[in-house]
Amino acid sequence: LVAPAQARWFPLDAIDAGEVQRPVVDLGIEQGGGLVYVKTDAGGSRAWLSRLGSGGWTRPAALSGPGTIEAAVAAGQPGRIAGAWIQDGIVYGALVGAPATPLSSGGGAANLAIEMGVSGVAYAVWAQNGDVRAARLSESAWEAVPTPLDVDPARAAGAGALRPKVAVAADGSALVVWGEVFADGISHVLARRIYGTALSALPQDATLSGGAADSPEVDIEYDRSYAWVAFRQDVGGVSHSFARRLRASTFEAPAALDGGSASAGPAIGMSSNGTGHAVSVAGGALLGATLRDDAFSPARRSDRFGAVTNAAVATSERNDSALVWRAGADASAVVRARLAPDTSGLGRAALLSRPDLGPVAPGPLSASSNRIGDVAVAFKQGTTVGVAMHDLPPSRPTLRNLPDVVGRRVLVRWTPGQEFGGRQRYRVLVGGRSAGTTSGTSLRIRLRRGKHRISVVGIDRRGQRSDRSRRQTVVVRR
Repeated sequence: LVAPAQARWFPLDAIDAGEVQRPVVDLGIEQGGGLVYVKTDAGGSRAWLSRLGSGGWTRPAALSGPGTIEAAVAAGQPGRIAGAWIQDGIVYGALVGAPATPLSSGGGAANLAIEMGVSGVAYAVWAQNGDVRAARLSESAWEAVPTPLDVDPARAAGAGALRPKVAVAADGSALVVWGEVFADGISHVLARRIYGTALSALPQDATLSGGAADSPEVDIEYDRSYAWVAFRQDVGGVSHSFARRLRASTFEAPAALDGGSASAGPAIGMSSNGTGHAVSVAGGALLGATLRDDAFSPARRSDRFGAVTNAAVATSERNDSALVWRAGADASAVVRARLAPDTSGLGRAALLSRPDLGPVAPGPLSASSNRIGDVAVAFKQGTTVGVAMHDLPPSRPTLRNLPDVVGRRVLVRWTPGQEFGGRQRYRVLVGGRSAGTTSGTSLRIRLRRGKHRISVVGIDRRGQRSDRSRRQTVVVRR
């Protein structure tokens, strides 16, 4: 008998090694994805790109020239990947496969982020000389947003924990969040929409009454009217994590993401219909809160061993989330993850780092999900950079109808099941036993006289098997 197909977590796939930093990963809506990072070698400090193809992650290729300090990547429909990087203080952007375009001038750029929407439109945002800037990618052409996004360009914005982030709606508009220091010296978290390259006239302040706010994160529904912004803020002298729903141009009441505990490092993941999860780090514990029906549940502890330093979350279009965190002392730090399925409780924690590669480097984690719930997590472990994955097995293939009565040599044909993580092989079963394997979608097999039950299973590049197709009974009479 063939056991039901089940998804698995797979630990870090090593992609490169050396003096590497800042790995960022993004999966496409369906197939493909990209990993970028900065590596210093004999060619200087450059951005490198590895793509997720039919055989797994490709050999890295240099994306930028020397003098690069940051890089980011965004993936959309199959084959569409945009990269952005900061080289010699200037921001460059490229649709992978097309020439690079300078997006800024004058140097001083930092804190780069990029996001691509379902329409294929992407926005890059960054801080430069105290301002928050943006540029838009449509088709293969980049166009800079001509004016700063800041409420007051004379004030400091976008530096350090005030770094900008961006989310892109289905119509190709963007919502950008950042931190900006107001005249009273207190930093606020702000949000502003971009339509094409035009800024909305009404930036919104998400900050609550209290002290400084920073570390904003953002996600948006397909409908641009609805988005969530998460951030950290001092209230009563204590650091807390909050989220607020932006409905059109109005922020709704805040939701606490930490149950009243002192916390930091909030992150949020959301599907296009507004379902998702948020995480924060409180006293070395991972706190998670589910987002359902436009409201967050009370935060609950989601790790077991403590010593959590960084966390990330990614949500699929099936409303399943993955919670990812780094934990432990720097000399022995590991990365773990748990699934938060839409229809059940938290899954068991899985170890994503590998015991043979050394400790996981400090710093943010990068996590991304595709439409169906494959998840990629990028991090540096020891001197190695790579990607760990939650990989769904292929869905069951569809056996095409055979005649009820056949000859001894039978051509079995099928339609492939869904598999976004690479190429498949197929095994034809006769009476539950293998009659042959192929990478195509048909196989001619030899049968003895009598009655036989034929079915097919798909096998992905990791050896995971799909559920068996429906079985068809045929009779050989000659």
